[in-house]
Amino acid sequence: MGRGSAVKCDLLDLGRMHSFQELQLAIAYWATWLLIATLAAVVWLVWWLVPRLARWVPIGVTALVVAFISTLYQRVEIANGAMRLEMHPFTARVIRLAEIRSAEVRTYRGVAEYGGWGIRFGSPGTAYTSYGDRGVQLVLTSGEQVLIGSQRAEELLHAIEQAKRPEGQPSPPRP
Repeated sequence: MGRGSAVKCDLLDLGRMHSFQELQLAIAYWATWLLIATLAAVVWLVWWLVPRLARWVPIGVTALVVAFISTLYQRVEIANGAMRLEMHPFTARVIRLAEIRSAEVRTYRGVAEYGGWGIRFGSPGTAYTSYGDRGVQLVLTSGEQVLIGSQRAEELLHAIEQAKRPEGQPSPPRP
Protein backbone atom coordinates (compact mmCIF):
# COMPACT_ATOMS: atom_id res chain seq x y z
CA MET A 1 0.00 0.00 0.00
CA GLY A 2 2.99 2.28 0.28
CA ARG A 3 3.61 5.09 2.72
CA GLY A 4 0.88 5.98 5.16
CA SER A 5 -2.72 4.98 5.15
CA ALA A 6 -4.11 6.23 1.86
CA VAL A 7 -6.39 3.65 0.34
CA LYS A 8 -7.06 3.68 -3.38
CA CYS A 9 -10.73 2.85 -3.82
CA ASP A 10 -12.57 1.44 -6.82
CA LEU A 11 -13.78 4.01 -9.30
CA LEU A 12 -17.23 2.40 -9.50
CA ASP A 13 -19.30 2.47 -6.32
CA LEU A 14 -22.96 1.49 -6.14
CA GLY A 15 -23.58 2.50 -9.72
CA ARG A 16 -22.11 6.02 -9.42
CA MET A 17 -19.11 6.88 -11.50
CA HIS A 18 -16.27 8.47 -9.57
CA SER A 19 -13.41 10.27 -11.17
CA PHE A 20 -11.53 10.14 -7.85
CA GLN A 21 -11.91 8.65 -4.41
CA GLU A 22 -9.39 8.55 -1.56
CA LEU A 23 -9.78 7.30 1.96
CA GLN A 24 -7.14 8.25 4.54
CA LEU A 25 -7.08 6.98 8.07
CA ALA A 26 -6.60 9.72 10.67
CA ILE A 27 -3.20 8.35 11.57
CA ALA A 28 -0.58 6.41 9.65
CA TYR A 29 -0.30 2.65 10.09
CA TRP A 30 2.93 3.00 12.07
CA ALA A 31 1.15 5.33 14.50
CA THR A 32 -1.64 2.78 14.94
CA TRP A 33 0.94 0.22 16.00
CA LEU A 34 2.48 2.82 18.32
CA LEU A 35 -0.94 3.33 19.91
CA ILE A 36 -1.37 -0.42 20.35
CA ALA A 37 2.09 -0.68 21.95
CA THR A 38 1.20 2.22 24.25
CA LEU A 39 -2.02 0.49 25.21
CA ALA A 40 -0.11 -2.72 25.97
CA ALA A 41 2.36 -0.78 28.16
CA VAL A 42 -0.49 0.95 30.02
CA VAL A 43 -2.23 -2.39 30.58
CA TRP A 44 0.95 -3.97 31.89
CA LEU A 45 1.75 -1.03 34.21
CA VAL A 46 -1.79 -0.75 35.50
CA TRP A 47 -2.03 -4.50 36.02
CA TRP A 48 0.99 -4.52 38.31
CA LEU A 49 0.71 -1.11 40.00
CA VAL A 50 -3.00 -0.46 40.59
CA PRO A 51 -5.19 -2.29 43.14
CA ARG A 52 -7.29 -5.10 41.69
CA LEU A 53 -10.73 -3.40 41.34
CA ALA A 54 -9.47 -0.02 40.10
CA ARG A 55 -7.20 -1.45 37.39
CA TRP A 56 -9.98 -1.76 34.80
CA VAL A 57 -10.75 1.98 34.72
CA PRO A 58 -7.49 3.22 33.09
CA ILE A 59 -7.36 0.12 30.89
CA GLY A 60 -10.92 0.76 29.70
CA VAL A 61 -10.36 4.48 29.11
CA THR A 62 -7.18 3.79 27.13
CA ALA A 63 -8.92 1.13 25.06
CA LEU A 64 -11.82 3.49 24.30
CA VAL A 65 -9.45 6.25 23.18
CA VAL A 66 -7.57 3.87 20.88
CA ALA A 67 -10.86 2.51 19.50
CA PHE A 68 -12.17 6.02 18.83
CA ILE A 69 -8.99 7.14 17.09
CA SER A 70 -9.11 4.06 14.87
CA THR A 71 -12.58 5.12 13.58
CA LEU A 72 -11.39 8.52 12.33
CA TYR A 73 -10.85 8.95 8.60
CA GLN A 74 -10.90 11.47 5.77
CA ARG A 75 -12.63 10.69 2.48
CA VAL A 76 -12.39 12.79 -0.68
CA GLU A 77 -14.66 11.88 -3.55
CA ILE A 78 -15.28 13.52 -6.90
CA ALA A 79 -18.50 12.43 -8.59
CA ASN A 80 -21.48 13.93 -10.37
CA GLY A 81 -20.06 17.44 -10.69
CA ALA A 82 -19.14 17.80 -7.03
CA MET A 83 -16.39 17.10 -4.53
CA ARG A 84 -17.43 15.55 -1.24
CA LEU A 85 -15.08 15.97 1.74
CA GLU A 86 -15.84 13.83 4.76
CA MET A 87 -14.03 14.01 8.08
CA HIS A 88 -15.66 11.05 9.81
CA PRO A 89 -17.41 11.20 12.27
CA PHE A 90 -17.40 15.01 12.54
CA THR A 91 -18.49 16.68 9.31
CA ALA A 92 -19.00 16.39 5.58
CA ARG A 93 -18.91 19.16 3.01
CA VAL A 94 -19.86 19.25 -0.64
CA ILE A 95 -18.20 21.70 -3.04
CA ARG A 96 -19.65 21.93 -6.52
CA LEU A 97 -16.87 21.78 -9.10
CA ALA A 98 -18.31 24.89 -10.75
CA GLU A 99 -17.46 26.78 -7.52
CA ILE A 100 -13.72 26.01 -7.88
CA ARG A 101 -11.93 28.96 -9.47
CA SER A 102 -8.44 27.45 -9.20
CA ALA A 103 -6.68 24.41 -7.81
CA GLU A 104 -3.01 23.58 -7.34
CA VAL A 105 -0.89 20.98 -5.59
CA ARG A 106 1.17 22.38 -2.77
CA THR A 107 3.21 21.45 0.26
CA TYR A 108 1.86 22.83 3.51
CA ARG A 109 3.02 22.98 7.13
CA GLY A 110 0.12 21.64 9.19
CA VAL A 111 1.20 22.98 12.57
CA ALA A 112 2.65 26.31 11.42
CA GLU A 113 -0.17 27.23 9.01
CA TYR A 114 -3.23 25.67 10.61
CA GLY A 115 -2.28 24.64 14.14
CA GLY A 116 -2.31 20.91 13.34
CA TRP A 117 -4.24 18.41 11.27
CA GLY A 118 -7.95 17.67 11.02
CA ILE A 119 -10.60 20.27 10.26
CA ARG A 120 -8.77 23.55 10.78
CA PHE A 121 -9.64 27.18 10.33
CA GLY A 122 -6.69 29.51 9.97
CA SER A 123 -5.68 32.75 8.30
CA PRO A 124 -4.97 30.89 5.04
CA GLY A 125 -8.54 29.46 5.02
CA THR A 126 -10.08 26.10 5.89
CA ALA A 127 -8.05 22.89 5.89
CA TYR A 128 -9.26 19.28 5.78
CA THR A 129 -6.19 17.15 6.50
CA SER A 130 -5.39 13.82 8.14
CA TYR A 131 -1.60 13.82 8.19
CA GLY A 132 1.28 14.55 5.89
CA ASP A 133 2.31 17.74 4.16
CA ARG A 134 0.87 17.53 0.62
CA GLY A 135 -2.51 18.61 -0.63
CA VAL A 136 -4.54 20.51 -3.16
CA GLN A 137 -5.22 24.19 -2.51
CA LEU A 138 -8.58 25.33 -3.84
CA VAL A 139 -9.70 28.90 -4.35
CA LEU A 140 -13.48 29.06 -4.67
CA THR A 141 -15.44 31.63 -6.66
CA SER A 142 -16.46 33.19 -3.32
CA GLY A 143 -12.77 33.83 -2.59
CA GLU A 144 -12.66 31.18 0.16
CA GLN A 145 -9.49 29.08 0.26
CA VAL A 146 -9.79 25.37 1.05
CA LEU A 147 -6.84 23.01 1.52
CA ILE A 148 -7.48 19.30 1.07
CA GLY A 149 -4.73 17.05 2.39
CA SER A 150 -4.03 14.07 0.17
CA GLN A 151 -1.49 11.30 -0.12
CA ARG A 152 -2.31 11.38 -3.86
CA ALA A 153 -2.38 15.15 -4.43
CA GLU A 154 -1.37 15.09 -8.11
CA GLU A 155 -4.07 12.51 -8.88
CA LEU A 156 -6.66 14.59 -7.02
CA LEU A 157 -5.71 17.73 -8.96
CA HIS A 158 -5.89 15.82 -12.25
CA ALA A 159 -9.34 14.46 -11.32
CA ILE A 160 -10.58 17.99 -10.51
CA GLU A 161 -9.27 19.27 -13.83
CA GLN A 162 -10.82 16.34 -15.73
CA ALA A 163 -14.19 16.66 -14.00
CA LYS A 164 -14.35 20.44 -14.63
CA ARG A 165 -13.52 20.04 -18.32
CA PRO A 166 -16.57 20.19 -20.62
CA GLU A 167 -17.44 16.82 -22.14
CA GLY A 168 -15.76 16.14 -25.45
CA GLN A 169 -12.94 18.63 -24.83
CA PRO A 170 -9.54 16.92 -25.04
CA SER A 171 -7.29 16.78 -22.00
CA PRO A 172 -4.37 19.19 -21.97
CA PRO A 173 -1.00 17.40 -22.04
CA ARG A 174 0.42 16.61 -18.59
CA PRO A 175 4.01 17.79 -17.91
